[in-house]
Amino acid sequence: NLTTAMKRRSVVLLAGVGLSAAIGSFYWLKDKNSLVRQNGYKGSALPDAWDSSADVIVVGGGAAGLSAALSAAESGASVILVEQNDALGGDTLISGGYFNAVDPSRQAPMGIKDSVQLFKKQIIESGGGKNSPQVAEVFASEASVSLAWLERHGMRFLPDIFNVFGSPSPRAHKPVLPRGEGYIRTLSSACLKRKVDIQLRSRATGLFRNDQGRIIGIEIIQKEGLKSLRASKGVILASGGYGANKEVLERFAPRFATLPCDSQSGATGEMIHAAAEIGAPLQNMDLVECTPGSLPGSDLMVRLDIRPNRMIMVDLEGKRFVDESGYRSKIAEAILSLPEQHCWSISDSDTVSSFDVTIQKNLYRNLFAGHIFRADTLEKLAQQIQVPPASLRSSVLSVSQSRHINPPPFWAAPVYLRIHTTLGGLVINGKAECVDSNGVPIPGLWAAGETVGNVQGANRLGGNGINNAVTFGRLAGAGVAKM
Repeated sequence: NLTTAMKRRSVVLLAGVGLSAAIGSFYWLKDKNSLVRQNGYKGSALPDAWDSSADVIVVGGGAAGLSAALSAAESGASVILVEQNDALGGDTLISGGYFNAVDPSRQAPMGIKDSVQLFKKQIIESGGGKNSPQVAEVFASEASVSLAWLERHGMRFLPDIFNVFGSPSPRAHKPVLPRGEGYIRTLSSACLKRKVDIQLRSRATGLFRNDQGRIIGIEIIQKEGLKSLRASKGVILASGGYGANKEVLERFAPRFATLPCDSQSGATGEMIHAAAEIGAPLQNMDLVECTPGSLPGSDLMVRLDIRPNRMIMVDLEGKRFVDESGYRSKIAEAILSLPEQHCWSISDSDTVSSFDVTIQKNLYRNLFAGHIFRADTLEKLAQQIQVPPASLRSSVLSVSQSRHINPPPFWAAPVYLRIHTTLGGLVINGKAECVDSNGVPIPGLWAAGETVGNVQGANRLGGNGINNAVTFGRLAGAGVAKM
């Protein structure tokens, strides 16, 4: 009828232009953590009929969404998972792939002392008072459970434990397959075995809420048009952050809006704001994590800093200026404080040989293209990157033993910051339930992964991305299935 058509048309307008364009027309900035629709919009108008239904609806096809869908299906729920892109994976596929978890069976033989208590302490200290201690405690303890859960489903990790860029302790598990490929293969295969209905090219545009305030479904747009999906138990939002949305960054985190972004193009934050529109508070929307990334204008990974204890960073005078083993937020701040806001990373041949084949391939491609450099001596390397040879030699030799920079040839790669992840989003409790401003769970709504804003706080430890996605995705799936 005409009324229904008009209601649907209002949603189509928002869906068709996407959040990055729609914000300028439909939203105003209420405060640093809130966007509010000018017309008082409180969710999509309820449909006259549902196009599909399931116990659980999951939005997002990365590690968080797939973990949520699999966990819910394992608990006996029927599940529909929607993903806006042409394929599953999200930011997981382009991540480093490392997975932090306390694991004495692997750590103790390597002489590594670790504990859940230490892991929790580091998450909270790293967060700078901007994350939830209760959620951090769940995160630290449940990451080990998530690791074992993945392995039961066939995920394979190397036997050694690694210390990765931005992490104070060695507890990172490296997958056998490069980057995030193993997680997506393992989780998607398990989901298909359990009859999860995966719908690609399906962009979620809004949430449905009934008169009692419960979230009961989502609206999506597909090639055929708008569709309404009903969730009898609940909806899990795992659709990622907003690093690829320049307008959201300009409003919340203008300092970072001009930086290139490592996230996939779908990281635009629509469902974060769809949840905000029905009353879910947002937290830490001004916090963005940057890491050394690829060259400006290039998508190739040219990083030498993956193993922070095997490299140093020097400024354009060849001087070391930061502790490379520190928190990512401190390293990024130090780079941004340099006059040129970029620097060089220096490493050796053994370190490069230890990288996986994908990273090595990109390094050699950029070497032959003249974007990064290699030389048999530090003096020759200094000449290639145009820094004072004496300064570079002094900087490297002062830490060559402690940081294991020894056998030539030596390598140098330029360091330009890129947005790696956004740290703001929805607020959850330890069960991955979205909560309101009073801490009360919002009926029918869960969230996991980069959609959440109170897990990491002001800084995300290196190796704490995929484990966060899998852990709270797994908890969300199990929790909603029990409803």
